[in-house]
Amino acid sequence: MVNEFCSCLAHLWESSEEHERSQKRGGGAARSVNMTRGDTGKGTEDATTPRVKHDINMRGSQVRVKELANGRFLISGAGLTIASLPLEQDCSFWQVKVLQPGRFSMGVSRAAEASALEGMKEPLEWALRVNSAEAQSEREEDGESAMVVSRDGDIFSCVFDQSSCPMLRFFQNGKELEKQAINRVRGLVFPALELFGDGVELSFLFHESEWSYPPPSSRYMMILETRRMI
Repeated sequence: MVNEFCSCLAHLWESSEEHERSQKRGGGAARSVNMTRGDTGKGTEDATTPRVKHDINMRGSQVRVKELANGRFLISGAGLTIASLPLEQDCSFWQVKVLQPGRFSMGVSRAAEASALEGMKEPLEWALRVNSAEAQSEREEDGESAMVVSRDGDIFSCVFDQSSCPMLRFFQNGKELEKQAINRVRGLVFPALELFGDGVELSFLFHESEWSYPPPSSRYMMILETRRMI
């Protein structure tokens, strides 16, 4: 236990140094981060409402994506889907709603090129593995390892925290899945979903107005778009 705690502290120190180095790239000059702000729809700017353009940056050829309102994306098919905004802020939060149960993984990915999506044999390295109740029952009968079971309408939340361990935490309908937490995540990562076909259909929920359950703490916010200026 002591060794694991020390290892976690060492990793956080490395992450802090890596983040500091990334801030100094581009000629060594320090760069400030400016969060873009949005419009309330009434013709005046609301300083408390971030204007964020969430999008799906990459997807496999067999993945179907339909953009809906307020940072919602309908995802179906089979393959990997990666969001466009990297997780650069200290604490991030997003949700996935199960519209049609099936096997999928949700977490984060370091994939930076579209070619990485095609022919990928290994599942996401840092992710929660989820399956439908019916399919999971068949897997257990075959002696395969258990996965988290989902049903129609379930809400899965993901917390990414670069300032503490575990760095990646998951929740199902507001209840934390403590055994599924992931201590270490390395490098710059993006929110990601991997679908395994069998009719699974999900809704990727980026905007806080679409969340069914609040974050576990006010520190965790929706993913923000950052603009760095030298």
